[in-house]
Amino acid sequence: MKPESHIQLVGILHLVHSGLMILIGLFLFGLLTGIGVFTGDEDAFLVLGIVGSVAIGILFFLSVPGIIGGIALLRHASWSRIFMIVLGALKLIDIPLGTALGVYTIYALLRPEVIAMLDRPAKPTAVAPV
Repeated sequence: MKPESHIQLVGILHLVHSGLMILIGLFLFGLLTGIGVFTGDEDAFLVLGIVGSVAIGILFFLSVPGIIGGIALLRHASWSRIFMIVLGALKLIDIPLGTALGVYTIYALLRPEVIAMLDRPAKPTAVAPV
């Protein structure tokens, strides 16, 4: 597999994983508030609404770095490789999908070809003569 393919795959997988986490949060919020509405109990609705809001807030907060890093990696930002390696290491505790994603992220982004491709110095911009 070419280094470019590893970079694209890691970026896309992180975007998909983060998107799924947000969808799960939305589902939990809808489920919990729906249960609160279904019971007809005002206290249950309030408590389950708060729990659902906290759940979606936490999942959204945990998903934002994956979205930012995935987009940056797809754009070949120089800082994205280190950012995604750290994120991949943190994903190792998210069993089972996060662990697989973390292992692949670390494996793919520590390959010498990928390091050479992403850690190249920025191209100098041409300055127009005055």
